[in-house]
Amino acid sequence: MYLPAYSPDLNPIEKAWSILKRKVRHIVSQQQKTILEALDIGFNQM
Repeated sequence: MYLPAYSPDLNPIEKAWSILKRKVRHIVSQQQKTILEALDIGFNQM
């Protein structure tokens, strides 16, 4: 099976970071929280 040099679909941590970034963006835009507070909430929701 040929694998490209970079394949985020085959790297589970890439999916986790994507989910976390999406949650943080949503939290910051909706609640005007600081980035650190949003990261803490995002990690807790995962």
